Amino acid sequence: STGITPLMFAIRAGDIRGTLNLLDLGANLKATGTDGTTALGLAIINAHWELAAALLDRGADPNANQAGWTALHQTIFIRRGATRFHIVLPRGEGSMDNTTFLKKLLAAGARVNARMSRHGFQEGQRVRFIRMGATPFLLAAKTGDLEWARSKLGAEYWKEGQLIETLDTLANERGGQEATRLRALAQILQDAVNQLGRQSH
Repeated sequence: STGITPLMFAIRAGDIRGTLNLLDLGANLKATGTDGTTALGLAIINAHWELAAALLDRGADPNANQAGWTALHQTIFIRRGATRFHIVLPRGEGSMDNTTFLKKLLAAGARVNARMSRHGFQEGQRVRFIRMGATPFLLAAKTGDLEWARSKLGAEYWKEGQLIETLDTLANERGGQEATRLRALAQILQDAVNQLGRQSH
């Protein structure tokens, strides 16, 4: 058994009305698949941002981590650039974009420093990057998500110095526009670390 419930089928299809009707009838929003995927996580995996926002409004836990990561980790991963990874990402249903949902997720109390407890997020042969203990920021840095990197630099992110070195190493490996983006991220982070250091003195 996969643990997939009728509610999850509706969520996977992006059926907002059907999802809300099932919740009104008593469907369990806290049920997960056998792999730990939550209802909120399933909406995010399929890029149904408007539906995911509705689930938050209905009480979905933004920090549930039965799968080994939280909704914020999943959102950052789905936001990654399709061109870079040659992956066709889900288009999703609804009118909300992922940036608007990301803001709602943070407003709902998503923990920006939550750490992954499983490697997860398989990308074919791209498994050299070990994500155990990774925060959403580290995932954003890995995928070159400048928008996210600039949005939450006030937090005490995981092993800042090591992350800067990792970004520099990735930039040297990749080259081209990707290297430029990664070095920009490293500089943003270094500036933030320097600023935090000045504030502590």
